[in-house]
Amino acid sequence: MKSPVVAIIGAIIVLIVVFFAVPVIAGGSTNICQDVESHDVSKTASNVAGNNSGVVYNVINSVGQVGATGAAEKAKTANDNPNTPSVISCAGDWWQSL
Repeated sequence: MKSPVVAIIGAIIVLIVVFFAVPVIAGGSTNICQDVESHDVSKTASNVAGNNSGVVYNVINSVGQVGATGAAEKAKTANDNPNTPSVISCAGDWWQSL
């Protein structure tokens, strides 16, 4: 029988992997900060258009996605959390945006 410590360590590792893997998989990019920006652009376009389809949504989302490189989100998280690596802050922001 495995010790409880091994089970707890395994659970922590799984949680860490999920914390980073879900934003990467959902965003379709290995750059989590870019995924957050892309998600934010889509969410903003949906709020402006009133739904997540149609001409208005498509235009706003398309224009916004061109500029969603991750640089702005990385700079924002570095400013908000200067002692935290940007990849951790960006992953946290992605989860908060849900």
